[in-house]
Amino acid sequence: MRIFCLFLFASAVSTSLNAQWTKVGSAFPTTVRGLYFQDADTGFAVGGDNAYAGYFSKTTDGGVTWNYMSTTESFLLRAVDFAGNDTGFVCGSGGKLFRTTDAGSTWTLIYTNAAQYFRSVDFISTATGFLGGAAGTIHKTTDGGFSFITYNLSQATSDVIQLHMVDSLNGYAVCSTPLFDQGYVYKTTDGGASWVQVYYDAGHGFLGLAVVNEMTVYAGGKNQMIIKSIDGGSVWDTVYTGLTGYSIRAAFPVSDNRIFMVDDGANGILPGQVLSTYNAGTAWQDTSFGQAFFSVYFPVTTIGYTADLSGNVYRIELACPGLTSADSISGPVSVCANDTAVYSVDVIADAVTYTWNVPTDAVITGGNGSTSVIVAFGTTSGNISVNAFNECDTVTISLPVSVDSLPPIPTITFFNDTLMASADSGYQWYYNDVAISGATNQTYDPEQNGVYSVTVTNASGCSSISALFDVFGLDIFKTPQSSGLVVFPNPLINTSAILLTENRAEQFLIITDIYGKIIREIKVQVGGRMIMIDKKDMQEGLYFLSLHNENHQFIEGIKLLVE
Repeated sequence: MRIFCLFLFASAVSTSLNAQWTKVGSAFPTTVRGLYFQDADTGFAVGGDNAYAGYFSKTTDGGVTWNYMSTTESFLLRAVDFAGNDTGFVCGSGGKLFRTTDAGSTWTLIYTNAAQYFRSVDFISTATGFLGGAAGTIHKTTDGGFSFITYNLSQATSDVIQLHMVDSLNGYAVCSTPLFDQGYVYKTTDGGASWVQVYYDAGHGFLGLAVVNEMTVYAGGKNQMIIKSIDGGSVWDTVYTGLTGYSIRAAFPVSDNRIFMVDDGANGILPGQVLSTYNAGTAWQDTSFGQAFFSVYFPVTTIGYTADLSGNVYRIELACPGLTSADSISGPVSVCANDTAVYSVDVIADAVTYTWNVPTDAVITGGNGSTSVIVAFGTTSGNISVNAFNECDTVTISLPVSVDSLPPIPTITFFNDTLMASADSGYQWYYNDVAISGATNQTYDPEQNGVYSVTVTNASGCSSISALFDVFGLDIFKTPQSSGLVVFPNPLINTSAILLTENRAEQFLIITDIYGKIIREIKVQVGGRMIMIDKKDMQEGLYFLSLHNENHQFIEGIKLLVE
């Protein structure tokens, strides 16, 4: 690759084109097709003459002066994007992709697809990025741009003009036929593995894309037509139609309400237009000046840039909007310790981000930075608050939340065929995790073997649940005296003999405590009639002996008292 380093100084004289947009400098001596600014001062411009050279350019003083380089590898560089401050990517004609790792001081050609023409680039990290290609193709890399997987949108006559990923999974792309007479909008929800068509227009190609968030997106195209969806692309509304022959070429979402779009001035024949809305598309302002515009970028909500066919760069400084506080935070004002709850606030016009604060031992488990958060509480009461920000204003909204303590965790004992909870109010018994209808007393007489538990609820409505309690060999409890088992002596003091009335097959004798815990399991051989047991580590109390067949199915049982 041959790159010629040049230096272009820009005039310090700012020519006011209207009350807002002002020419600040010149990026290079031909068409600017792509802009990217890292902050209000540091930015990059790319373009070319489409015949002899493509251009990279960088400014560090808000567009007043620019350093540019040219390349003959691609005669028209179309788009620029950065993943971090140092690593950036530029794509263009000839299916070329360039990369910088030194913040634009040098650019290296890292990928070529001679069958392609790349018009848009979007990297979500230094490794993962996307290129919008010709003939309805989107290309994805996971190795920093050295190799790509191609996804075909089945639009052989349409090119992907713009694409933007909201996050690692969700993104949008717009397509147009060469004469801008048909347009498409596509969406991915699986990181680009598949793309679904969410809009089609038989008379308007789409070339500009402004993605506010996963749900809200604008697309602009032929005849200054602008469409909008607020439900993730399911339903679209036309929010603006304008001059015939003018085509919107780029768009940028400054905030939820402020959207800017620029057009090509009837392909450079007439002055270009900058369209803007301050109320989410309800009304649009149309400002005419310059030649034609193919790019627009706002690094912050108050400063934006665009550029024309001659390489001139224009800057706008918007008044920073004050924020109007939302009425209140929605969500519960009283929660139980260790509960999880959702809190939200209405969208605050012109806010850029939302920062939430929670009580000392609570944790935000999702949503911080947005209008809704999930909070996992501890035991401490306090305020749930949100700070809404933009570059010049902050508003804070608070909601006091009381965290009520939980009742002590109940324990379960089992005696005389009855389950008993340790607490003294608000009971609900469960069998195998299913609530038992009407079982709301401190005691419950189980009717079948299985796993039982109980919840207790205090006056604040907060509940605690016991550990699981396994009721085992319930049939034993219903048998006052077994006819097949004889224990002597009973109670067991040192040793006792267990006599089986008959034993024609292999059997098992199981000793359990009143909690259902197995203390011993003794295998009885075929024909065995007597088993000796000793006290060993059994504490004083009630135990249960149960006889089971070779398949561990219960046969019969008897109670055993240990002294």
